[in-house]
Amino acid sequence: SLLKAHSLLTTQPIRGMAQYSDTNLIVNYLPQELRDDELHKLFDSLAPGVKSVKICRNNATGYSYGYGFCDYNSHEAAARAIDNLNGHQLGRKTIKVAFARLRSEETRNCKLHISCLPFGITEEALQQVLGRFGPIINCRLLQGQQQQPAVAPRGLLGFCLFETHSSAQAALDALHNRPWPAASGDSAANSEQQLVQIRFADENEKKVRPPFSGSRGGRNFYLPRQPHQQQQQQQQQQQHNQQQFHRPHARPRGGGGPGGYVHQQQLQQQSYPAWYTASGNGNY
Repeated sequence: SLLKAHSLLTTQPIRGMAQYSDTNLIVNYLPQELRDDELHKLFDSLAPGVKSVKICRNNATGYSYGYGFCDYNSHEAAARAIDNLNGHQLGRKTIKVAFARLRSEETRNCKLHISCLPFGITEEALQQVLGRFGPIINCRLLQGQQQQPAVAPRGLLGFCLFETHSSAQAALDALHNRPWPAASGDSAANSEQQLVQIRFADENEKKVRPPFSGSRGGRNFYLPRQPHQQQQQQQQQQQHNQQQFHRPHARPRGGGGPGGYVHQQQLQQQSYPAWYTASGNGNY
C-alpha cells in the first residue's frame, strides 16, 4: 500500500547480512578514462601495500563500468587506504572506497533496472531516494539521455547496485509502478504522475546492438554484408533469374527475345545498380 511505501521511505536504511573482505576494497565512481595501472599507482602512493588492482569493464568493448577492486596485503593497509582515499577527488569524480563484499546468497541479484524516471533528475537525487533502503555500491543514470530526450521519451533510465538483495527488494517493493518521490531539494519530482518501472537487472543481458543504416521506416536495420556475402547474394540472384527463364509461364522482365522471354545471354549481360545486389534486392 501507499502507507507502507511511505513508511519504508522514512525509516533507517535496511541492512542485510552481507559479509566483507578483510583486504579487498571496492572503488566506485571511477572516471571512464582511468586505466588499471593509474589506479594502482594512486592507491599505492597514498596507501602502500597494494597486491592487485582491477577495473571492471565490458569484455567486448573495454567500456569501464565505473568501479573496480583493489586488494591489499593486509587489513591494516586496506583500512589505511579507506581513510586516505575515500572521498578523494579524481578528475570530475569523487571516488568511494569501502571493503568489498564476500560472495553469498544475500549479495546476489542486487542490481535494479529503473525506467520512466522524471527528466531533470540527478544521480545524487536518485541515490538519495534509493539510499533510504540500504547501502548502495553504485548508482547511475544512462548517459546522454538529458541531451537527447528522444532516446527515452517516457523518462530517464537508471541502474542501482545495492550491497544486499534484501535492500534492493525493499526498494522495488516500495517504488515500483508508483510516481517517483522527490528527494530533499529535488525539483525533478514526477509532476505528470508518470509511474516508475523497476525490475531486477539481468546480469547475463550483455547484448551488442548491430549498426544501422539510419533509413526510416524500420526496414533498413541490418548488419553490413561482407564481400563474400555479397558474392553469395549475387549467385543466388543469378540462380533466381535462371529459374525465371525456365518457367513455362514466366513473364518478361525488361524486354527479351521471341515470345517475350528473357534469353539466358541477356540475363548474363543484364546489369543492376550496385545497391540492388549489395542490399539483397531490397530485403534487408
